[in-house]
Amino acid sequence: MFKFKSYNIILYILLSIFAFVWWHINTLPIWIALLTIVPPFLAEFFSSIRHSKMLAYTYTHRKRFAYSIFLLCTLSAILYYFLYPFHIVYKDLSYIDKFILITQFLLQGAIVGLTIRILLLNLFADMIRAKDVHNAKLLIMLAWIVFIIMFPLNEKHRSISSIYLLGFGLGIYMHYAIRLQEKKNVLRNRLKMNILTMIETIKREQINIAEEKLGHKEQMILTSEEIEAVKLYSNQKWKKLSAYIREQNETPTIFFIQLSMLRMQHQYEAALELINEKLENDNIHEPFQHYYHLHYALNECERFNKNGEWVSREKIFHHLNQAIKIEPNCLLTCTTYALCIASELSVDSAQYDTERGRAMELMWNAMKINENKPIRRIVGYATGMTIPVTSTFLLDSYGYILLKSGKRKFAKALILQSLFQDPTFSATFYHLAEWYYDYFIQQSTLSEPINENWRQAAILNLQIAIELERSNDKENKGTYIFVKSRKLLEKIKKLA
Repeated sequence: MFKFKSYNIILYILLSIFAFVWWHINTLPIWIALLTIVPPFLAEFFSSIRHSKMLAYTYTHRKRFAYSIFLLCTLSAILYYFLYPFHIVYKDLSYIDKFILITQFLLQGAIVGLTIRILLLNLFADMIRAKDVHNAKLLIMLAWIVFIIMFPLNEKHRSISSIYLLGFGLGIYMHYAIRLQEKKNVLRNRLKMNILTMIETIKREQINIAEEKLGHKEQMILTSEEIEAVKLYSNQKWKKLSAYIREQNETPTIFFIQLSMLRMQHQYEAALELINEKLENDNIHEPFQHYYHLHYALNECERFNKNGEWVSREKIFHHLNQAIKIEPNCLLTCTTYALCIASELSVDSAQYDTERGRAMELMWNAMKINENKPIRRIVGYATGMTIPVTSTFLLDSYGYILLKSGKRKFAKALILQSLFQDPTFSATFYHLAEWYYDYFIQQSTLSEPINENWRQAAILNLQIAIELERSNDKENKGTYIFVKSRKLLEKIKKLA
């Protein structure tokens, strides 16, 4: 650790010397040189785990960070333009030469800004994965030196500095905008996968009933109303979806989309009330009955006390048992049941081996169902084209169950892959933090010194999970992942 600190100190000394020499060559005041070495020092200061809350906030609220930098660069560019007016200095140039000069420095600034943002995200990724961050910091420092070198400092080109600064801000914003669309697509596909997996089972049951009555095969298609509801759900247009559902006649598909929407909005009591009405009045031959029990368990899982313990554990497992009994080959039911069992697994329990085997059996069955299900076809009906659907939910679930079953190496690989595919899924950050915590416990039993990187990574992952849940929980009701993350965070902070 001391070696790395010395390494960082040397790098910052070299950066400071370079800044002062470079600014002295260009005959600029010392305060400007001091200003240019502030950002790397700030990055070093805030990358400490002591500021994990701020790091997590910056990571989860990248929109505010990108807009702030862009606004700061734009205001600085306006200031520089008034100090060194471009149109006066280069008034003798032709319009073509002016266009070439502006384009050149605008693109130079954009490339540097885009590169620095990529390197910052790489630094975050290394911190989350408990990897050594010194190389990532070195690359950021080198990129900042490039920013200083390419900055038009000499008196002849100083009026171009406003264009360069504007390009720098644009580069950071452009990279954010591109990544934002990727994140939206991933989240949309994850929601679509969950809802279409459920709809597919409903449609299959409806087809079976129709075939029995009509005596010929029916096609699995969605109505125009169902397609619109799926699109609104996938895009998280909750107000529009709620109004749209009220206008439609109730069908099994529309009803379960409504239940899924209520759960996403944290309106668990409203969802449970609707399910209870169905369970009380349902015909025993209702083909979708297992989904009523599954949704009951899913909503009941989000009802917990201040210690993070389920309010009605018996009801959760009762309804899961009912759901799996009615339909043993339901992908969502198998995965949900396996996760609920895994969340309570403890090596000290007398039922550990039995429960672990049960969770693994359910998860393997879910993976087998996923391999054989024609999900692409029904997605095609809903979107008008065949698109690949992310498997983040299954990867994360399988990784967590392997972790709780003691298979740590493969579990970490699956959880990290899930995190790479979807950095918006808060449960994955929590599960990775729990993996690090298990690693601490394993090391302490072997009487080996704990690597501080693992502890720091766990704290950062938990802070990100908490911040993501807080962002999604608009009404501040609290979520299961939020409470569990807070509890685990307290445990890890107590580790020496």
